[in-house]
Amino acid sequence: MIDPEQFYAPSDAPSAESRRRMWTSVESRIRPQGRPWLVLERRSFALGMAASVLLLLAGFGTFSTVERMLDNSRPTALRVDQAYRSAIREFEILASEPPKAHTVSTQDAVVPRQEVFRSRQDELRSIDEGIASLRAEMTSGDISPVKRARLRDLYAKKLVVLQSMIEQGEITL
Repeated sequence: MIDPEQFYAPSDAPSAESRRRMWTSVESRIRPQGRPWLVLERRSFALGMAASVLLLLAGFGTFSTVERMLDNSRPTALRVDQAYRSAIREFEILASEPPKAHTVSTQDAVVPRQEVFRSRQDELRSIDEGIASLRAEMTSGDISPVKRARLRDLYAKKLVVLQSMIEQGEITL
């Protein structure tokens, strides 16, 4: 074993004060000064947020692209049918409540507004039944031009009835 007394003289050893200063200096360089234990790195946080926003936008873009492709792959007859159904659905929401009990002057007589409203509702119901029967026939895959034209006519009649209800004040917007 090596004896430290042979290599170092007592004057070569650092004093207690210099040892304390050396170790304080070493500890201060090893340990970060004043940093809390939970530190958010600004750069990585910003990059993570930017990546999440890009992923969100990419997801929305992919979803809308796929939805548009599926919509465009449907036959034109089905797209027109869907457009009619959505327009009529919006009108039906407006026509769902009966008008107040006033009278409406028709060409020949004065008729209570409730009766006019009921007759229009009956007309709409009969048109709906015709549309439902045609749609049931078309689900079997038979989308003939005659049936498509008949379905368009029924939708147009329904829109005309709803429009006249709005113009006569039976439905308030």
